[in-house]
Amino acid sequence: MEKTQTDETKSSSEDQGLVYELAFHLLPTLSDDEGAKIVKDLKALLEKNGATIISEEALVPMQLAYTFVKKQEGKNAKFNSSFFGVLKFDSDVN
Repeated sequence: MEKTQTDETKSSSEDQGLVYELAFHLLPTLSDDEGAKIVKDLKALLEKNGATIISEEALVPMQLAYTFVKKQEGKNAKFNSSFFGVLKFDSDVN
């Protein structure tokens, strides 16, 4: 996770704590519903641990600069793309 503090958040960071950004890649073979469920689960996990979700960016397909290998059903599957998403949140938990 990367800590970010933009001009927008600097003035309110004392009130809200630091702003964090979670960026992630998901397999390109997921359906819209599967991707939405994963994002929902990530948000629930963050909130369960004291985070407040500030914003999220919709999953977008992305061509990768590299090929990655993921074992699926006992075989290595190669992917050149992914779904990319971002969640921004704040938390007083260190």
